[in-house]
Amino acid sequence: MYRQFMKSPIIDFITRALPNLLVEVGVKDSPLNFWVCYGSFALNQHTPESDLDLLFVHQETTRPTRIQARHQDHPVTIYSLPLSEFVADGTQRRYGGYFSAKLLNPFVVFGGSNDSVNTVSEVFGGFIGSFAATIAKEHGREIGTRDNIVADSILAYLRLCPSYRAYFLRYYVSPNFGEIWNRMKIVIPDALTKAQATTILARDRFEYCSAFSPEQFHLQLVACVARFWAFGSCCHGCNISFPDYYIQKALGYIQSRGLEDRCLEMLAFLEQKAR
Repeated sequence: MYRQFMKSPIIDFITRALPNLLVEVGVKDSPLNFWVCYGSFALNQHTPESDLDLLFVHQETTRPTRIQARHQDHPVTIYSLPLSEFVADGTQRRYGGYFSAKLLNPFVVFGGSNDSVNTVSEVFGGFIGSFAATIAKEHGREIGTRDNIVADSILAYLRLCPSYRAYFLRYYVSPNFGEIWNRMKIVIPDALTKAQATTILARDRFEYCSAFSPEQFHLQLVACVARFWAFGSCCHGCNISFPDYYIQKALGYIQSRGLEDRCLEMLAFLEQKAR
């Protein structure tokens, strides 16, 4: 996914890094294990200070963990978790989308079997599908184009995690935003279809399968938000102030760069695409 975006030197850099990072993780290697790179490296927008952001999905039965490492002077953040927990975060929203919602961002899969990319797509689609369907229903739709579905998914996640606007804003103000959006128009609708959250009516038209009722929507929002911050606080040293840090960091990005007007423009763009 999105590998066409990633420049060859970055692919080579990550490919060389992964064997060393596996030692840091301390999990037995397997041909079924795979890595997911998301964030600035996946978009060729990294700086010397940027983290290399990775999910490492493996076959062992351990608890999900967060690992800080370095590779060639770059900080590396790794979330290591068993495949069963990764899948459960999509199908059951066990961690409130802490892992599966990262796949709303452009990502690249390294390693694993031929089914690994399908697994990643199904996990993300299973997590966001009913939320996106509910946003579409609020707009008076049960059917959507690829543009609609991407906007529905992003607007849905903004209900769960309002600070995500700062992360999507990075893409929106990028000179490559048109390319990013066009790739999301391929990846996100296809993920929802693989997760059976939508069915294909035509090449560019999809029907949602399972919107929440208002009561279900509220309960799922509350449950996901609670699980997301509970796990986030646990893996950041059991710091009860982690939500405040996370939110202030996102707001700081917008305010320090004077992007308040662009943020409103971005939200209007998403609403327009959803309609």
